[in-house]
Amino acid sequence: MLDLLGVIEQLNIPKPSDQVLERAKNERKAPSASGRMALITHWRRQDPVKPEGAFTLRMELYSPKGERLAAGTQDFNLRQHVFVRNIMNFNRFPYAGVGLYTAKISVKKARRWAKVGEASFMVQIQATEPQQKVRIPVH
Repeated sequence: MLDLLGVIEQLNIPKPSDQVLERAKNERKAPSASGRMALITHWRRQDPVKPEGAFTLRMELYSPKGERLAAGTQDFNLRQHVFVRNIMNFNRFPYAGVGLYTAKISVKKARRWAKVGEASFMVQIQATEPQQKVRIPVH
């Protein structure tokens, strides 16, 4: 079973400069807003006394236009523990415009991915000081 706790409803970020947006366009990459964040999922057994098997978890972040911005997989099991937390860290937020972003959570069952949860949050532009910068990460 999946619990989504402490879900963010809105995230305010600084507006990327025109230079940053142009550079991102030329490099065919989405600009990233400064700031760290994490997507944390909390899993628990359906029956606390009955051990469950191993799972592969996939966490994906989608833009307001439905483009996949980030994804990661992780193996875990509920055999030894009643509760498990999985964390997907972002060193910078992958900005793809103002709007509703969606985090989708899936588990692999019999070679197929089955969606088990999702959470959405709104991204808005906040007023910024002229010296505040938004950078594109170097990969």
